[in-house]
Amino acid sequence: MRALPLLCEYLTELGHGDEDYMAVQSRRALTGSYGTHALARARIDNKDSMLGWLIIAGKGLARKRDDIIDETLDLLHGARFDEHDRLRELIAQSRAEAEQSITDHGHHLAICAAARTLSVGAALDDLWDGPGAIRYVQYLADLKVTDAEFTSLFPLFESMRAKFLAAPRRILLIGEDQALADATALCEATMPTRAGTSGDFLPKIVPFEVRNGWSTSSLINFCAKAYPGPAENSPDVPALAVLGRYLQDGFLHGEIREKGGAYGSGAGFDPDACVFRFFSYRDPRALATLSDFDAALDWFVGDRDPRRLEESILGTIRALDQPRSPSGEAERAFFNALYGRDDVFRAAFRDQVLAVSHEALERVATEYLDPGTGCLGVISNPASQAEFEQVGLQFGKL
Repeated sequence: MRALPLLCEYLTELGHGDEDYMAVQSRRALTGSYGTHALARARIDNKDSMLGWLIIAGKGLARKRDDIIDETLDLLHGARFDEHDRLRELIAQSRAEAEQSITDHGHHLAICAAARTLSVGAALDDLWDGPGAIRYVQYLADLKVTDAEFTSLFPLFESMRAKFLAAPRRILLIGEDQALADATALCEATMPTRAGTSGDFLPKIVPFEVRNGWSTSSLINFCAKAYPGPAENSPDVPALAVLGRYLQDGFLHGEIREKGGAYGSGAGFDPDACVFRFFSYRDPRALATLSDFDAALDWFVGDRDPRRLEESILGTIRALDQPRSPSGEAERAFFNALYGRDDVFRAAFRDQVLAVSHEALERVATEYLDPGTGCLGVISNPASQAEFEQVGLQFGKL
């Protein structure tokens, strides 16, 4: 499971058929651009059951339509899994990129470290895009090409490819009417849509290394606290979404950003992982920020500002109604339908957000955000490590 993001990252970087990777990249550059990624979300009615899809995408000029379709549909099938020297190069690149990006999205890494035990989706976030993913690629980069763990990667990729090729599939075509004429027939002739609606899977999560604190060379901190939440179709989710905005704008920004000196802070409900999380970004403080996460809940008990509630609701609605390009809107509708979050579901959720009251916020805060049940996660440095260890954080090194 932990190797799936590497398969996605490397599919477009390896050889194809009889061609080596250099020849493939030169040829594809003449037709369009291609990419792959894995997408998994919790079911809307069960946070411990995941829906997952491998996404293979290609785009380019209309006059290259047939070439783009052929290349996209054959990308997984024809990928070569025998270029070991190339694999070594790619893993080294992945390690360098992962380590260089730590301070750019350290708050996300801290959230992953805090939430990884709270749901299957949160565990996948850590394994695929959190500290667990960084540690895994660091481990692979330190292996010799002849080590068993390294030589087993290509057979593992082959096993995953076989499963994906046998799985249900959907095809999305976006373009002008003239460009899409006969495109559906071409896709069906090349790779017919396979019946079945299930992308269900119950991943076996084996964490690479169990830590909730990670030390880096950065001089700043990224702090997080996470709480388990309900599945997305719960009537409590609209209130949790608004509560995040309420706490963020009403308390966290002033205490952590303006007074504490952090670049940013926030709170909110993540419907994919089904967790509510607090976080700080590029933060000079340590335990004081963790205390502010709890203090935000104490402050909320005594705050009943109707204007702040209205602003929090409107802010949540703005996030739902973000403008997109026509192609972006088509992609959104396609993936939302795959995951059961169609326009009817979204419209109902929007109406529920508009109806959120202070009483609803108080109820969900009391039910879900007991400070004693929250889990901590930090990305820090050796200077602050001892301070964080005072509250039970266990550290590793990134």
